Amino acid sequence: MGARAVRDGMHLLLPFAAVVLGGNLVNLLVTLLVIALVIWLLFWVIGQMGLPAPMNLVARVIVGVIAILVLLDCLGAFGGQPLVLIHS
Repeated sequence: MGARAVRDGMHLLLPFAAVVLGGNLVNLLVTLLVIALVIWLLFWVIGQMGLPAPMNLVARVIVGVIAILVLLDCLGAFGGQPLVLIHS
């Protein structure tokens, strides 16, 4: 019975090991870095545009919500359950 529990526990780790060994982790990190750069650039552009106070806050909240959804989609795809926002 103990061997079966260990085997079942290893079954949970196999997708993660396949991702790490398959090189998909590097692709995920590069994707996250590019997304972070684009998000930072959008926040910078919004700050440089000189929008009035309410519109500046609204624009930052919209960019933040979109950023969170895209990051969750990327991390969900890493875990095997994408939200199908940016994947074809």
